[in-house]
Amino acid sequence: MSTVHKAATVSTGEDRKPDVILDYNKTKGGVDCLDQMVAAYTCKRKSNRWPMVVFSNMLDVSALNAFVLWSGINPAWNAGKTFRRRIFLEELGKALVSPLIQRRKSVPRGAASLRMLNQIRGQPSSESIPSTSTATPPTKRKRCHVCTSNRKKTSTVCPKCREYICKEHSVTITTCHKCM
Repeated sequence: MSTVHKAATVSTGEDRKPDVILDYNKTKGGVDCLDQMVAAYTCKRKSNRWPMVVFSNMLDVSALNAFVLWSGINPAWNAGKTFRRRIFLEELGKALVSPLIQRRKSVPRGAASLRMLNQIRGQPSSESIPSTSTATPPTKRKRCHVCTSNRKKTSTVCPKCREYICKEHSVTITTCHKCM
């Protein structure tokens, strides 16, 4: 469909094709070129969900458009390199992800992940454990973190690591086996 051609005119050549089709055939190379360039560096994956296919195509086309604009504005950027688009996509990905990585460094973590992080860093785990005097009693019932097959719900919390623990896996002072 085209809004450029108001009248249904036909070419004067021997093929007698409509002008709409002739104009399309002249300009369809741009779409083919776009598809070829997008296929070189794509984020598409096999998916049976059409919204994911549309989303990955939008990402691919917008990344290519960003590269074309960047190259037009900065023609001297990495001029001697052969894989300029790949370098651009790597820098684009890092620029998009780095603020989230920086934010995750300061996000408060759960007690178990904080303890594991401190073990990796070689720091003593006693500094990272919240004190029981400032901790509020649990208001929700959650599943025991020790049970494997029958994950029982409980409101009892280990005073040291603040993980939910059922009566079966706790000691009389409601401490989990890890914190004994």
